[in-house]
Amino acid sequence: MKVKDVMSRDVVTVGPETTFKEIGNIIFGKTFRHKFSSVPVIDKNNKLLGIVTEKDLLRRLYPSQKELIEDFFQASNFSNMEEKIHDVEKLTAQVIMVKNPITTSPETPLMRAGSIMLAESKRRLPVMDKNDKLVGIISQGDVFRTVFAHLRKRHR
Repeated sequence: MKVKDVMSRDVVTVGPETTFKEIGNIIFGKTFRHKFSSVPVIDKNNKLLGIVTEKDLLRRLYPSQKELIEDFFQASNFSNMEEKIHDVEKLTAQVIMVKNPITTSPETPLMRAGSIMLAESKRRLPVMDKNDKLVGIISQGDVFRTVFAHLRKRHR
């Protein structure tokens, strides 16, 4: 079985100018039927620029280890964190995203894609065609649901 057999083709994406707040509404919002742990960032030609994960959003809200070490009391001031939200919500995907994310192709064997996600601690991989255009996304859940469904069929 290949990635193309189980990947989601209807991918919610954002552009580089999409704000933190808009991305947060996609990932954490109640307006979508499915929960997303990440969204690909694409340009007008459907070229993948990066990916924004829920962790990327949360990291912008909380102090880094370096900030905690340098000034624990200031960095752990929750009032300051709440004030920081107003600055953070204006950041764009271009600033927040992880550039050059790990990707896969539609022809990648399904178990290989699952292995990559496990080894790299990624919950989803953008699926790119031969022209480096985004054609889908595959999640750990997609892989494991398919594998376990196959196992159930074999043991009936």
